[in-house]
Amino acid sequence: MAGLILPGHNAKFGSYSMMDLKTKKVVHSNEVKNSNAMEKEGFQRSVQLLQAEGLTLSTLITDRHPQIQKLVRETMPAVSHFYDVWHVAKGLRKKLEALAKEKDCEALSPWIKSIVNHLYWCAASTPHGDPELVLEKWRSVINHVQKNIHVGHGAKGSTNASIPGRKRGTQKKWLKCGTKAAEKLGLLLEKPRLLKDVRKISPQYQTSAVESFHRVIINFAPKMVGFSYMGMLSRLYLSAMHFNENGTRPQAHDDNGEFKFRIKYKKYRRDNMC
Repeated sequence: MAGLILPGHNAKFGSYSMMDLKTKKVVHSNEVKNSNAMEKEGFQRSVQLLQAEGLTLSTLITDRHPQIQKLVRETMPAVSHFYDVWHVAKGLRKKLEALAKEKDCEALSPWIKSIVNHLYWCAASTPHGDPELVLEKWRSVINHVQKNIHVGHGAKGSTNASIPGRKRGTQKKWLKCGTKAAEKLGLLLEKPRLLKDVRKISPQYQTSAVESFHRVIINFAPKMVGFSYMGMLSRLYLSAMHFNENGTRPQAHDDNGEFKFRIKYKKYRRDNMC
């Protein structure tokens, strides 16, 4: 679930979306009045409507919004609350990139992608969501990048290697223990808030489908166009109906029965290919 402000950067209207991640169906979208309180207010209204319809919430997957965390913790103690991995990984990547730009920390740069991938692996390889095992796997990253150790990382038995080492012809080198880069990386990866978030990353379902729904909204309600309240509400309804009808369609096949794919390149790559 995630909040969305439309149109553009103007908080004239707002919507809050919730989705059943098993069926990929949008179950609720509602207006809110204030952009600052949008996340919490939208979440509360959505939960109240679902509960009024007789639905029981057992698991929630959201981003790391502090107000939502507190609200679920205090008012919904029976609900299992997880964080979308992409949102955690996004913040981690930014911090790693900033650290790699510091003096004597350039050696971290080749490892950024591998460390972020390790975070995804920690969640995907723990389908039952054991928070202590996920945390143990995450903390093994230091051994991976410094000591070239990929087995036996703790009492829970997180012994599977997940970070690729050096390949022939590559420049990635193991970090040396005691160097500035290694010490600062260790401090970053052991920050209490990050460790707390890692314990709660979602092991199975993520909010990428909600982001896809938000892109559908843009097709019906472009950000550069202003709409009346009823016009905006109507477009939100149309977006939800369109997504629910088409979001779970099977992948297309060619004449030979093979799956069809469409490759999209970032703009800078398209320009370089010309």
